[in-house]
Amino acid sequence: MYDGLGSTRSLTDSSGLKTDSYIYNAFGEVEHKDGSTKNNYLFTGEQYDPNLGFYYLRARYYNQNNGRFFSLDTYQGRNSDPKSLHKYLYTHADPINNIDPTGNFSLGGFAVGTGIVAVLANTAITSYSFGRAANDSDGLPDAVSVSFRGGLAKGVGGSFGGDLVYDFKTGDLWAFAAGEFTIAPLTAFRPQGKFNISATAGLVWNMNSPKQFNGAGSTATWPIGTAHLLTRAGRVSTATRGGFWGVMTQTAKFAKNHRSWSLQFGFSGFSGEGPAFARIGKGSSFSSDFFGLAEGRKITGSRAPLVNTIERLMKSLRGSNSPQALESIIRRVEAL
Repeated sequence: MYDGLGSTRSLTDSSGLKTDSYIYNAFGEVEHKDGSTKNNYLFTGEQYDPNLGFYYLRARYYNQNNGRFFSLDTYQGRNSDPKSLHKYLYTHADPINNIDPTGNFSLGGFAVGTGIVAVLANTAITSYSFGRAANDSDGLPDAVSVSFRGGLAKGVGGSFGGDLVYDFKTGDLWAFAAGEFTIAPLTAFRPQGKFNISATAGLVWNMNSPKQFNGAGSTATWPIGTAHLLTRAGRVSTATRGGFWGVMTQTAKFAKNHRSWSLQFGFSGFSGEGPAFARIGKGSSFSSDFFGLAEGRKITGSRAPLVNTIERLMKSLRGSNSPQALESIIRRVEAL
C-alpha cells in the first residue's frame, strides 16, 4: 500500500493480511518499521541501496539523512525558479508536496498541473485513435507514415516539421508540412534553448486517401516504457490527485530511463471520419499535441524517395536495443 507520494506504507501477504508497515519523516528516513519482509522500495517508491545507505534516483543518489543529493545536479535550473538553481537540494526543500523521480528536477505544482492535462488528453487521443483504427473495413494498414519534428517547447509550446505518407493501395507518395500546439510537462526541465528533434515511423489505418491528412488532427506521445500505464491512465479521469501523481511519477521515471524511444497514437480530422496512425521512434518526450495542422500534396515519380528516406531513418535509429516494431515497418515497405 502506498501514500500520496508513492511511499510504501505497508506490505501484505497473498491473503491480504498486513505483514509490514513503515513510518517516514518528511525527507524519507524510516522512523519506525514493523515486519521482516525484505523490501528496498520505500520512500516515494524508490529503490533504497542498503550498502550505500542512499536512495537511487537515476541521475544521482539521494541522502535522506540530510535532505541533499550526493552529487552535483546536471540540470542547470531556471532563473525564474531560484530554488532550482541549488545543485544539491532535494525537491526544493519541500518533500511534502514534491518528489524527484529522476534526480534532476522536482515534480511539483507546474509539472503535475500540466501533467494532469497531458495525461487526460493523451488518454482521450489514444482511445479515440484506437477507435478510428478499429473502423478500418479490412483491419489492414493502408499506408506507412514517416514524421520529423523539431521545437523548443518548454512545458507548453509548438513543434514544426514534415510528414511523408505512402499509400499502399495506389502507390502515391504525399509530403506534408505540419505544426502542432504541444503540452509536454517534462520538457519544462530541459536546458534553456535546447532544440529537440524527433523522428518517428509507423502505419496508418482507416485511410481512403493521403489527402485526408490535410487539415487538423491530434497526437499523443508516450515514453515507450509506459505502455503498461495506458490502461491505468484510462482510469484516472475520476481519480484523486494521487492517481494523476502516480501516472506522472511513472512517466517521469520511464522518460528518464528510456528517454529516446516513444510511442505515438493519433488521428487526422475532427469530423468523426479519417485516418488513425501508430508510430514509434526517437527523440519525442511525453506530450499531447492537442491541435495540429498539416498541408500537403502528392509527389510525382516512383516510390523510391520514401523507401530511401525510411532506410536512412532506420540506419540512424537502428541499434542493439531498437524495438522490433520499427524493423517490421521497413520490411513491410520494402516488400511492396
